Amino acid sequence: TIRPLTTAEETRNQFSSINEEISKAQKITIVGGGPVGCELATEIKGTYADKEVTIINSGPHLLSASSIPALPEAFGTEVQQNIEAMGITVMNNSRVDGDIPAEGYAVAPGPLQ
Repeated sequence: TIRPLTTAEETRNQFSSINEEISKAQKITIVGGGPVGCELATEIKGTYADKEVTIINSGPHLLSASSIPALPEAFGTEVQQNIEAMGITVMNNSRVDGDIPAEGYAVAPGPLQ
């Protein structure tokens, strides 16, 4: 659970806790195909090559115009190809349906409304 942090020590402890959870998990899902989601997915896969990493993206491709209007579609398509070449699964035109329970999530097709 992520909550607001008030001190540098709390921030370090939260990052350590998240890192520990990532290191223990076999499957990691990133919700969002914008710049932060893409960077996080590639950092995790680069650090833990054996982990199954998935990006759930509501747009038609990563870095779509809804997240960064100034980027051309071809750039997002190229980024997606490079990310998939790393072994990261990309689920476009998808969204998380409802709350995410500890045991997993349900994915619904289509963009966010």
